[in-house]
This record gives sequence, structure tokens and C-alpha cells, in this order.
Amino acid sequence: MTSVYLPRESVASLSWIAATTRGLSQIYFQANVWTGLAVLAGFAIANWRMAALAVLGLLFSTLSGVLCRRRLGELGNGLHGYCGALVGAAQFSALAFTWPAAAFAVLGGLACGPVTVAVAWLFYHPSVRRYALPVTTAPFCIVAGVLFAVHAPLHGPRTDLGEVPENVLANMGQAILSNISEVVLVDSALAGAVILVGLFIAHWKVGAAALLGSGLEAGMDLATGSDVQSLAHGLLGYSGVLTAIALAAVFLRGTWQPWVAAVVGVVVSSVLAWVMGLTALPVYTWPFILATWLMLVVLHHIPGFSPRT
Repeated sequence: MTSVYLPRESVASLSWIAATTRGLSQIYFQANVWTGLAVLAGFAIANWRMAALAVLGLLFSTLSGVLCRRRLGELGNGLHGYCGALVGAAQFSALAFTWPAAAFAVLGGLACGPVTVAVAWLFYHPSVRRYALPVTTAPFCIVAGVLFAVHAPLHGPRTDLGEVPENVLANMGQAILSNISEVVLVDSALAGAVILVGLFIAHWKVGAAALLGSGLEAGMDLATGSDVQSLAHGLLGYSGVLTAIALAAVFLRGTWQPWVAAVVGVVVSSVLAWVMGLTALPVYTWPFILATWLMLVVLHHIPGFSPRT
């Protein structure tokens, strides 16, 4: 994003329905209405109340983008809504469907606008502009992290994870699909399958990259003896899904190069997730964010790897 602002008289032409559905799909870097509907269905499969808070956060995040006078194209394509949707989902995960959760979803959504602008401004600085680093979900992590600290005293007891299949193949299958759904903080293999269909609708490379990242993460976690329940419920591999999509299908161009970068990036995000998991802080999507930024900076200096323009 640049410093080009939206004329106030153009706000009336913004389609809020398109901004909402595309905002949901932008969680996975897509501007596709059908993908957004699949993500909304994934939320609803888990809990319609979670879907409501996600949409609430998205709407107020988009409104914040309007107040910050961002470009109409950015707003309509959901680029100022997806972080708010994740903030709203995070409030449900921490506080359930309560009035405090709704209030924090609204406040968090509104905060996403200026935080997004600030991160974009930092990356537009001449010292880092050449790397074309994307904002990704950093505003969500920043805002949700602050809110988590603020309402920590309101958190209830942690819910135990459900049983997992004893069969290794079934366990891996559940993990691969749950990794995809846990990107939006949903623990459901069915929701993951629905979202995966939406990703393939956007483009086959997006769906294939999601499967690559999820499968590679699940395989590494299984091989390293990670906790079986956490593995099956997607708590260890969701960052790998986003990292693979970002590097293989969004930010790099080429034939084989983006896929090689995606494999390396998933390994990096897995290591970062393990390190961050040792702390008491919420990890959210920080492993994906840091791995993607690191890979884009490093690949900028390696011949044969070119960013999409």
C-alpha cells in the first residue's frame, strides 16, 4: 500500500458484501468471493457465533480502512478486512460468545486499520522497499496480542482437545485438513476440507500449495515425535499452510523456484513455531510471517528467484 488516499465521495461506491467475502478469502491471499464463502462456511461449521464475531471484526476493520482513506480497490478486495476477521475469531477463542468478546472484536477491528497502514509505511521505507515485503497477517498478530494481554484475566479454563484416530493414516489425514482450518482458529477437519475446496476454486496452485504446506508440516511433526493430539488438531501446522501458499502461489514467480522456496519456507516456519511454542505468549501466525519475510529477503539476493510485480 502507498500513500494514495480514497476520496471521501467514493466511499458510497464500496460494495460491503464483496469486501466482506473477499476479506475472508484474503486470509489465504485470495480476492475470490467463492473462496470467501468457503471460509465463512468453515467458521460456521465450527460455530456460527464464531463466524459472527469474525464478520464483526472484518466489518469494523474495513470501516477503519475507510476512515484511514485507503484506496477503493484495496477496500473492495478485502485487504483491510482479513486481519479484523482473524481478530474477531481470536476473541471468540479466548472469551467465547460474550459481550466482552464482541466489544474487543469491534475495538480490535478498528485498530487494524492504522496498524496496517503503519506496517505498510515501515516497509515502504527506502531501506527495505526493494524487498517488497507484504504486510500479511502482522496487524492481526499485533492487535490480537495486545488484546490477549488486556483481557487475560477474563480467560476461562482451557478446553481439552478431543480424541484422535489411532490409525496413523487417519491421524495424518485429520492433521492435514485441520492445519488448513486452524489458519482461521477453527479446529475441524470438515471445515478444513470445505476451505480447501474454496482454495482450489481460487486457483489450483493455491490449493496444491496448501496441501503441500500442510502435508509437509504434518510429516515433519510426526517424524519428530510431536504431541499427537496437537498434531491431529492442526495446532502445529497452520503456519506451514500460509507459508507455502505465500511463497508457491502468491509472492514469487517462476516454474519450480516458488515450490522449492515454499518447501524451505515451511521448514523455517516449523522451526520458528517450535521456538515460539516454548513461550507463554500466543503464537498466532507469527511463524508464517517471519518465515515469509525472511525468505523474501534472502531470495532477493539469489539469482533465479524473482518476486511477482
